[in-house]
Amino acid sequence: MKKTNYFKNTFLPLAACLTVGIFVYGLLTTDFDTELITNNLLKSVTVGVVTALILALLNSYFKITPFKKKQ
Repeated sequence: MKKTNYFKNTFLPLAACLTVGIFVYGLLTTDFDTELITNNLLKSVTVGVVTALILALLNSYFKITPFKKKQ
């Protein structure tokens, strides 16, 4: 497999899961104010994408396969 396959197989699921998880956690711990929700959304997207980017770059370098190979 190419390095791009390792990158996108790691980046896309991690970015989505981390962003949604941090956003929902923020919603559960704060009151419902539009400014707080907007700040929480921006923080969760930033943290999710940056963390997933770092982990995806490491995965493309070390080539760790998170899925079983089909025979």
